[in-house]
Order: sequence, then structure tokens, then C-alpha cells
Amino acid sequence: MSVFENILTAIKENEWKDKIQLTEYLLNVLGKIKKPDEGDRKELSGFAAEQVQMLLEEIPTITDYKEKDLRCAYGDRILAIYPRIYPSNRSVPAEELYRADELHRLMEEARPIDANIQQIFAQKTIGEGCMDRLLSFARNASCEYEKGRLYSGLLEYKDRLSDLPDTVKKQLTEHLEKELERYLNLSAPDEDALNAWEIAADTARYFRSDRMIELLTQTSKVHRGSISFYALQSLIDLGAPILRESVSMLAADPVCANLTYQALKNKGMVSLFPAEYLSPEYLAKSDLIHWLTYPTELGTVPDQIEYIGEVKYLFRKDIYYVFKYISDSGTLDDEHRGKWLIGWSSEDGGTFSNFDLLSDYEKPTVSKTLENIKKRLIGR
Repeated sequence: MSVFENILTAIKENEWKDKIQLTEYLLNVLGKIKKPDEGDRKELSGFAAEQVQMLLEEIPTITDYKEKDLRCAYGDRILAIYPRIYPSNRSVPAEELYRADELHRLMEEARPIDANIQQIFAQKTIGEGCMDRLLSFARNASCEYEKGRLYSGLLEYKDRLSDLPDTVKKQLTEHLEKELERYLNLSAPDEDALNAWEIAADTARYFRSDRMIELLTQTSKVHRGSISFYALQSLIDLGAPILRESVSMLAADPVCANLTYQALKNKGMVSLFPAEYLSPEYLAKSDLIHWLTYPTELGTVPDQIEYIGEVKYLFRKDIYYVFKYISDSGTLDDEHRGKWLIGWSSEDGGTFSNFDLLSDYEKPTVSKTLENIKKRLIGR
């Protein structure tokens, strides 16, 4: 059995999201190998060629943009295998190189917003015509998910947004203003629209205008969790006035409370944060809950969460606030789903949970339970 056989088999047999993650793992492994031997190169090249052909046949048959984008994301990673195993394009077998180029062109056609953003920011000078073309694709996008690709793409080049010509920046500002207003007027936005709205609110910090500040202020008042938070964060970064009612609403939301506190603290504006939510235990719980909502963790807010107590490291002056929580998340296996699990958070961002069962660490008293968790999980 070759070194790569198991991982290549797993990639083939898994669902698309898992294919993407497994292929990223493969690329990381290949990045650590300076020069694969001839047998490994042949196996990896054959695998890549097989997957390229499969994508060439499948992508044109898919009408749902989100599903098509998932295949293209996988295709991006498959194409990245070639430069990891060959010293140059000239070394790639001619037929494989032709098919790889064909897939690259197909994916650019399938994702015009992403392709145009890459092309635009590859240029030294960005003109109005280029931006007109990009915004035309954004306005005519087939779904909310595709519309959101504009903001995700812009954030990938956020370090260059301040250097855009004024005329181009004006084009983007006006488009973003119209979109934020549209989101505010949606009566029943679906999950894709909410995700796009969140990224748009985050992107808005790079495009200041009086109208943008008005729209961000309105957005900060809606009860939409992270959307409201990113609107508030953008307002803070733009140096715009902050509504206390928006801060109070976010402080009462355990997912966003600590994020809001930290955003205000970084700008010396903690006085706006309600005193009733300033306890370190509450902020630690908020940080843990937010961390657990990551797709790589629970992907959702725990069904229940309770504070157990604190663990102190006197010499390091660290304090960890320890919690137990229950979740029915599909990311958990049967052994852990619906059981009390352990998590913790510290003021300096030492937030973590490995979904350990509380029952495996519980002792007759709370203090002994905490000491056991400290010794066996958090570390001395």
C-alpha cells in the first residue's frame, strides 16, 4: 500500500465538503515533501487526472450555483496538486495539462464574480470598465449565495481596497449601499441572504459615505446577531457614532457579547458596554459559545450551558472559566450528543473544548472536579 492510498480513497468516497477538507490536508502533506518519488507522483497525477475528468463532466450539468461552487472549490484544490508534484507545467503530461487548463476555464465561466475579482486585483491599475463588468455580474447573480461572493472576494483583497481609484471606490460604494438597503427591506431573508448580508456589513467598513453610515446604523439595530455585530464593528472602524441601544442588544446576545466588548475595548469605548454584562464569567461564556458555533465545532449554539467554576494559575496569572454544556449537534457522535461536555475560556483567548465528557472528569466535589479538569485537560 502506498503512502497516499488511504487518503486518496477517502477523498473519492466522501461528500463534497469532506472532499475539500481532505484534499487540503493532502496539499499540506505534499507541501512538506520536497520531491515525491516517481511512484507517488504517478499515483497522485493519475488521481488528479481522474478527478479533473469527473469535474469536467459534472460541473456543466449542475444548475444550482451553490452546488456548482462546491464542485469548483474542490476543483481548485485538485488543480493545486499538479504544482506540488511537478517542478513546472512543462513536466505535466500534455493531455493532463490540457484537461487541467480546460477545467480552469470551465470554473472561471461557472464563477464569473470570483474570476473577475482575481483578474481585477491582478492588475496594477484598476479602471471603471473592469468594475462595471464585475458589478454587472453581481447585479445579475442567480441567487443570494452568488451575490455574496462579491463581498467575500473583496475581503480577500482588503489590504488593497484603500488604494482603489476614487471613481472605482465610488462604484463599489454605491453598489454596496443599494445592497444594504435591499437586505434591510427583505421580509424573509433565507440563510444565504443572511450570510451575504453579514459579509456585506463587514465589507462596508472600507467604503465610507454618509449613506453607508445611515444604513450601517439601521443594520446595527436589527435583531440579526452577527449581522448587527459586523455593522457595529464597521461603524466603529469608520469612526461613526454608535447607538447605545445597538450595543445593549448585542451585549444581551451571548453569541456576540464578548465580540462586542472586545471591539469597543480596542477603541477605548468600553463605557458604552452595559455594566450588567461586564462580569468575566459572562464574557467567557459568550466567547465559548461563539467558538462553539464555528462549523468546525458544534456549528450551533449549545442547547444548555452552565458555569462550573474557575481555574487559576497564580504564577502565570491566568484564569480559566470552566463550563459544562449539552448539544444535540450533528457534529457530535452518539456517545457525546445530549451529554454534559466540558469547555473553558480565558480572557486572553484561551477558549477551547474537545467535547470531553464531564462524567469522565467529575469528582465528589466541584473543587476536585475543577482540579481534575485543570490537571488533565487545561494543563499545569
